Amino acid sequence: MKILFITLSNIGDCILTLPVLDCLRQKYPDAQVTCLVPARPSNIFVNNPAVSEVIVFDKYARLTDKIKLFFFLSKEKFDLVVDLRNSFFGAFLPTKSGRRIFSPLRRIPSGIRHMRQKHLFWAKMPLNSGENKYQSLIITATDGDYINDILCQRCFTASGK
Repeated sequence: MKILFITLSNIGDCILTLPVLDCLRQKYPDAQVTCLVPARPSNIFVNNPAVSEVIVFDKYARLTDKIKLFFFLSKEKFDLVVDLRNSFFGAFLPTKSGRRIFSPLRRIPSGIRHMRQKHLFWAKMPLNSGENKYQSLIITATDGDYINDILCQRCFTASGK
């Protein structure tokens, strides 16, 4: 199975979409996931073992470039398209089975306030799936050292709050 996962532009928003990727991994463990992502948050997905391919796009690209990307993605013949941006890719990109998760007009129940849960709701995934055996936010030892260096430079200690 081939899945196209179209995520958001900002790094923080992108991190909040990762539970949807985790649910996709649980539901389709053998699927090849391709992420369509802007340049800024692309590193979140580059070293992710759940992602087979990362396609970086520029949301401010010329219309001709967007059309070329659309036809390139059309040739990939995805089984499922999950579009959290609610873009024309999610609305019109052909899939083998016609399955896509694209819901710009879907009404969110008032009890759902956190964006993580909103993304799960939009993607038609369980909001509380119990134990999640995957975690798509991958922090390597190098990343941890980098974070600790930044915190130390700003006078935060590892034991501090």
